[in-house]
Amino acid sequence: MPEAVKKPTEEGLEAAVEYWWEAGDFLRATGDSTHIDEVSTSDCDLCQSQRNRWTEIYDLGGWAETGPTEVGVQFTNIDNGGLGGTGAIVVSESPSQVYQPNGSPGGSGDGSDDRPWAISAVFDEEEQLWKLEGLEPQG
Repeated sequence: MPEAVKKPTEEGLEAAVEYWWEAGDFLRATGDSTHIDEVSTSDCDLCQSQRNRWTEIYDLGGWAETGPTEVGVQFTNIDNGGLGGTGAIVVSESPSQVYQPNGSPGGSGDGSDDRPWAISAVFDEEEQLWKLEGLEPQG
C-alpha cells in the first residue's frame, strides 16, 4: 500500500483509488481479498460483491487469467472537513477467463476501454487511511 493512502489529501485519495484497482487485480489473480478489504468499507456494494465472487471462485477450486487494469484519475474532490472525497476516473480492464476446478473454461470477460466511473471514499480516522465506499460505472 502506498504511504500516500494514509494521508487525508487529494493525493492520498487518488493513491487509494489506484491501489483499490491494483488490489482488485490481485484478488482476481489469487482469490486473496486481503488488500482490497484494507481499502474498502463494509458499505461498498461493489467492493463486497467483487470480494465475495472472486473468493468463492478460488474457494471452489477455480481460478482466473487476467491482465492488469489501467486507471486514470480525472479529478478528485475532498469534502467533509477532509474526511470524505469523491471523484471521477477512467478504467480500462484487460480481458479475463475464469476456469472451473476441472480446468474447463467458465465465464469470460472482454475487458473494457476507457470506461468512466464515479467514486466516493472516506478517510478512516481510526485506521488512518482512505477507504472506498462507492464505485459506480457511468454511461
